[in-house]
Amino acid sequence: VEDHRFVISTLDYGDALDEFYRTSYESDGARHSLLGRPGFSEGTFALGTLIDAEVDGFPGPNADGDDNDGLDDEDGITGLDQTLLQGNSYELGVTLTFPETLPDAILFGWVDFNGDGDFNDQGENPIFEFVDASTNSVSLSIPEDAVNGTTFARFRLSTETALGPHGLAIDGEVEDYLITIGEETCSLEVTTTEDSLDAGTLRSAITCANTTPNIDRDGNDIPDPDPITFNIPGSGPHKIEPLSGLPTITDALHLDGTSQPGFVGVPLIEVDGSLAGTGPVGTGANAFVLVGGSGGSIVESLVINRFSGRAIEIADAEGGHAIIGNFIGTDVTGEIAAANGGPDLAGAIFIGSDASGNTISQNLVSGNHNIGMLIGSDGNVIEENLIGTDASGNFDLGNGSDGVMLLGSSNLVDANLVSGNDGNGVTIQEGGENNLIVGNSIGTDLTGEAALGNGSFGVFISDQSSGNTIGGTTPQAANLISGNNGGGIGMQGTDVTGNVVQGNLIGTTAAGTAKLGNGGTGVLVIGTGNTIGGSVRSAGNVIADNINGVEIVRSDNFVWNNWIGTDKSGTIDLGNLGPGVFLND
Repeated sequence: VEDHRFVISTLDYGDALDEFYRTSYESDGARHSLLGRPGFSEGTFALGTLIDAEVDGFPGPNADGDDNDGLDDEDGITGLDQTLLQGNSYELGVTLTFPETLPDAILFGWVDFNGDGDFNDQGENPIFEFVDASTNSVSLSIPEDAVNGTTFARFRLSTETALGPHGLAIDGEVEDYLITIGEETCSLEVTTTEDSLDAGTLRSAITCANTTPNIDRDGNDIPDPDPITFNIPGSGPHKIEPLSGLPTITDALHLDGTSQPGFVGVPLIEVDGSLAGTGPVGTGANAFVLVGGSGGSIVESLVINRFSGRAIEIADAEGGHAIIGNFIGTDVTGEIAAANGGPDLAGAIFIGSDASGNTISQNLVSGNHNIGMLIGSDGNVIEENLIGTDASGNFDLGNGSDGVMLLGSSNLVDANLVSGNDGNGVTIQEGGENNLIVGNSIGTDLTGEAALGNGSFGVFISDQSSGNTIGGTTPQAANLISGNNGGGIGMQGTDVTGNVVQGNLIGTTAAGTAKLGNGGTGVLVIGTGNTIGGSVRSAGNVIADNINGVEIVRSDNFVWNNWIGTDKSGTIDLGNLGPGVFLND
């Protein structure tokens, strides 16, 4: 006869050091019943998706004893496998498994911030949050006086409301983690308008961001750009005047003008390049230049003016940047020109040929010496900007050349106001293909009822550029191209082919019922294989009150289903001055 003792456990334990953090049964360690409350099935209420039982805690210096015994079930919290910097907040990822009958529970979190071997000090229970099956993140703030080095964190999920860092819980799960706390070695906060390398300046903050590794701040296990925030005393606006070009940006950052106290939709931080000098010959002193390593950066809600170089230059091969809500080339009111660049330096915003997939949205880009935006790469989105007007959209504050120039392909230009520029509103050249120009007002004020013309064409396509689409068959895709000093749309070049112009209002007001003609031909085509209109009625353009309606200089183009010389109903005379269609081959 042999007698054996079996221990059948239904408890989940932690694995932090028992001597300090009370992990074992003997020390009344944190432990949870897997059977739970009546109606719960084992394993249906847990941190993460995995849970198993232990006969006792598995304490250890790396908090991985439970991981290495049975299932690696510590899968509920993510974002702790990085250095957590003093004074920073992090969104930790949370995965929960809930019984269908349970509406909510509580997630507790303790961190030994002062490294004294317990979770009992004030502020060491930073997480107490009601959660449910949809919860996917929780915020953790690291105190500025937290001790550097490794320490332990404990998370407990339960329906109990008064749970401590140790003891029995009737349901849920406990997970322990070894974490690392580090010191913020430099400051990402701008607190002064001075220009130096001292902490608190914009120059110092950019330098800090360049040397600070990007970390996961929102719990999705993806490093986030370093946040450069503004907290300059006073009501603002505040003017920062760099004494030379600012440091080249080599690591992803977020220049966040919205963080300045008092911000309510209009930028309060002005970066004025008047004192920055001229920079290298032929380039000028730039404000913000983003190069390799900076992919995914954000420049938001700043006023950037009076630099002899570019306001923003993106020259890296990663792309994915966002330029949002800035005033570029004006004063802080958005009413007075304060130009960036020079006559020979194109692009207040410049994107090089390798930097694709960027977003330029809701900016005012006006008053600059040369082209407003020069886009050399593919797959960018340019949307909801004012380009060439003041901030109201009703007065001319044009850039000194084209509003937008596209040299790349598959770019989207959507819902912008592009008016008042000295050159074309939008130019596509140097082989730009498959670009989509939709929903814009080009050559009018914001209302679409008055002319605010660009100096030449509204849209101009040249130099082997093919397959581009201007407009579309839905009302949202239609462009308003009226009031320009030159023609509405121009295409010129032997290899300018396969371009489509559909559904636009060319030479009328936004309502499509009154005259607002362009100063030249409505649509000029010096190329082959292009289409004006389309096979369905909704593809037709309204082309009225221009010099000629449509002028075709070469063969094999298609003009069909358009309203030429009338309003969009076809019942009101809005005639062009010359022929409706002029075949000039």
